[in-house]
Amino acid sequence: MPILKLSEARSGMVLAKDAVDSRGRVLLTAGNSITEKHLEVFQAWGLSDVEILEEFPQSQKTELNKTSPRYKEIEKEVLELFRFADQTNVVIKELFEISLKRKLKNRSETGE
Repeated sequence: MPILKLSEARSGMVLAKDAVDSRGRVLLTAGNSITEKHLEVFQAWGLSDVEILEEFPQSQKTELNKTSPRYKEIEKEVLELFRFADQTNVVIKELFEISLKRKLKNRSETGE
């Protein structure tokens, strides 16, 4: 798992290891995607680097193309699951993104 300087980390990357400040407080747990807000918080709390997961293999990168019919189909399925949730809530948005990414990953792994 690559360890990147915080200045090299980008939104959308996934943590391989918890982001922990100098006092041992967990700022973001492993498995979560980093957002611009997370990068700001990490900098504010003095993190110098983060450990991220390897990038998706090339075959999976195409699945993440937001204009592909497959992406749209899976996005529609996840939207249906979140139909009663407040889509303006930051936490709900994050849960939606995590759900969408996991469903995309699971579909590509099973070959559906």
